[in-house]
Amino acid sequence: MEPGTRMSALSLSVKRPCSLRALALVALLLGACSGDPTDGASTTTTGSFSTSDRSTTTSELAVFTSTTAPAEPPESVEWTKIADLPMSIFSGSLVAPVEDGIVVVQTESTTVVGLDGSTASGVRPPVTVTPGCCGSAVGIPVGDRLILFDSYAPGTWVLDPETISWNRVGDRPSTGDVLGSALIGDHLYVVTAAARTGAAHSSVAVLDTAAWEWSEIEQVPAAISVGGVTSDGDRLIVAGVRQDSNNNIVGDSREPVAYEYRAEVWRELPDVPIDGQAATVAWVDGAGLLAWNYDLESALLAPSGNWESTGTVPMDFSECYPYSYQVESGLVAVCGGLAHLEAASRAWSPIPIRFEARYVAAGNFVYELAPSGDQTLFSVLHLSTGRD
Repeated sequence: MEPGTRMSALSLSVKRPCSLRALALVALLLGACSGDPTDGASTTTTGSFSTSDRSTTTSELAVFTSTTAPAEPPESVEWTKIADLPMSIFSGSLVAPVEDGIVVVQTESTTVVGLDGSTASGVRPPVTVTPGCCGSAVGIPVGDRLILFDSYAPGTWVLDPETISWNRVGDRPSTGDVLGSALIGDHLYVVTAAARTGAAHSSVAVLDTAAWEWSEIEQVPAAISVGGVTSDGDRLIVAGVRQDSNNNIVGDSREPVAYEYRAEVWRELPDVPIDGQAATVAWVDGAGLLAWNYDLESALLAPSGNWESTGTVPMDFSECYPYSYQVESGLVAVCGGLAHLEAASRAWSPIPIRFEARYVAAGNFVYELAPSGDQTLFSVLHLSTGRD
């Protein structure tokens, strides 16, 4: 893959709120809990998930398809059931969309779920994936593979989708909580979150997915502990704020920065005009850089170089870390609910949900992982919502 070609790289490790309101959806990105949505990082080049420590014995795979992105919610929505999955899922499990399926990584197993509902299991993961809050395993999908590592250890593994086995590919040059990741060409950029105390900085490790070798570039100019990471295909874009151990924002800078890999230089972008307390960013093809937060404010940095309001994200408020999935028609936002931003119109529309569940988007679909039958929270129900 040549530089300039962008794929969605979705980090599956983000610190999550432990409040009861948030536990349903927000846990989708794994990391440490600390009881408030301002305490942690959020990923944006596509997102991640988790649910609760309770599980069921079976799960359903369903898909929702829509051919338009209406300004108002549709009168009826059909989620199409694909299958009952013969497995449970826990809040600490990693769940990631890859080409032609979904990978579920749990304490004792690695399972690939096909889009027809078929399942194939492999070996247990080489890093510890805790069944509940709050593990440090990170999974980043790249094409048909999943990159796996522990936030605080250098070892890195890649899932072989044919044998469902893990191959070690080398050691990361820097460790720490992951702020987010983005794939530009063959290079996966992984940005760490700045520490809350001491000499904080956000480092950037780069994995060459052709040679499977790590390197490191100049650290992010600003120390960012809460925010997002994305790419427009040519630049690595990082935005957010630094917070102290009491979740107070340190300083008043909200300037996103962009790394131009050809020039090997960081450049500042215009200040984000929304509250950065629990915010994220994502690139929307055909529209520009979107910023939004858990207060459901949103704004778009258009090609003109100016931020423009895109209104309120149409979902109920929830204490969560917002995250986004780039899809072919625009972007899917997740934070206690679902919403779709259509790139062509730059307009939001809600995506009705049926359960407190996990949601992940890829291509033209959103996948839902929800309870089955009379069971309660956090079994594995797969749902894909696509916009053709």
